[in-house]
Amino acid sequence: MSVVRWDPFRDFLAMHNEFDNLCSRDWAPVRKSVAASPDWVPPVNVRETEKQFLFSFEVPGVKKEDITLEIIDDTLTVRGERHQEDEQKKEGALRIERRYGKFTRSFTLPVNVNASEAKASYKDGVLEIALPKAEAPKAKQIEIAA
Repeated sequence: MSVVRWDPFRDFLAMHNEFDNLCSRDWAPVRKSVAASPDWVPPVNVRETEKQFLFSFEVPGVKKEDITLEIIDDTLTVRGERHQEDEQKKEGALRIERRYGKFTRSFTLPVNVNASEAKASYKDGVLEIALPKAEAPKAKQIEIAA
């Protein structure tokens, strides 16, 4: 049996080398596919209270006229589009990080909502939607005929 000298930094250096290998991989195909996608997805907060569902979308730069809301059965669908400013095209932007294009978000609700009483507001780039819950159907007893 051979004697191996103990090196306290050997495991640390091995971990460092693995991390370097991970960082040096070519991630270009992943970055390219994300950057090439014209669609973007606005972030949303969803809360449920005893009486309603509350949605809060961050959609800065989107005009109110470019947003549509739709409730079909138990699904809320929000569609919209953020247009790129023409000024950036004329002046020749050096870097554009904001995403532009169409978006669609759909949410399946766990209970039925009263769509006729739904309310939506849009202010300072934030779209807020309040969907009141529908009352649960009450059980009806049926008499059994003899």
